[in-house]
Amino acid sequence: MVNVVTGILTNAPRPRVSGYAANPENVPVRYRNIASSRWRGEPLPAPGVRAAF
Repeated sequence: MVNVVTGILTNAPRPRVSGYAANPENVPVRYRNIASSRWRGEPLPAPGVRAAF
């Protein structure tokens, strides 16, 4: 068994970090295996809004 622990210290306000993380347009920047992403409906981070990768 292998235990791996990682962490990232970000010097930014939480609302800015969570806004970046919640935006599907930023997914290709964070994940090498995802080439593109798009909103499915209104581009508004809210409950029930969908995105495609």
